Amino acid sequence: KADADGEIEVGGPKLAANLAKLGLIDEYHIFLHPVVLGHGAPFFAGVTPKLRLVGSERIGEGALKLSYAPA
Repeated sequence: KADADGEIEVGGPKLAANLAKLGLIDEYHIFLHPVVLGHGAPFFAGVTPKLRLVGSERIGEGALKLSYAPA
C-alpha cells in the first residue's frame, strides 16, 4: 500500500475481509444495482466493519455508488 501511487482496487468479500482485518482499507465503494439474483456470499464476510457514509452518486438510471470510510 505504501509503495503504490493512487488507488488500489479490490474485489470480492474474502479478500476485502482480510484486508479490513489488517486495517488496510481506507474507503469502501459499494455499487448497488436493484436486481434479484438469489443468494451468494455476503459482501462483508465475518465481522461487519463500522462504517460511515462519506458520499453517494447516482450512476445512470438504475444504480448507486455509495462511499464509506471506516468509523
